[in-house]
Amino acid sequence: MRKLRNSFYNISDIFVAVIIVCIAAGLILWRTNIILGYPEKLVAEAFAENNQTHEPITTPYEHPEDDTTSEGGVTDEKDAEIFSVYINMGDSVTAIGQTLTDIGCFESAKEFADLVSAKGADTKLQMGMHYFPANASKDEIVEALMQPGL
Repeated sequence: MRKLRNSFYNISDIFVAVIIVCIAAGLILWRTNIILGYPEKLVAEAFAENNQTHEPITTPYEHPEDDTTSEGGVTDEKDAEIFSVYINMGDSVTAIGQTLTDIGCFESAKEFADLVSAKGADTKLQMGMHYFPANASKDEIVEALMQPGL
């Protein structure tokens, strides 16, 4: 009888330990999924907040150390703009090219894709917010998109 009771207590202790480990593992997995999903949530909120119309954001850019002006004495508007383009994770080269075409940096998405292929940058384009001057050359735009975005 004593042997039966001792084995029951030993089994129940193991059973309780297994239950505690299962609960702890479940809590860890549940919270880990929430924590790992947080950056995606922040990016989605920021994108929705800053780019609700899915149009590029242009802001005036002043050259504090260089006050070059055009012949009329007024800063050229094209020089005074900075384009910003947001690249989502997994965006295709064609989608990025279409965005750049929409803001007037390239004639077509195919032209952008061809330039990216020629530079061997198909897999080097980085996600995030990228800024470049409106008067940047096409090569400079591709180089800017290869740098990590903000």
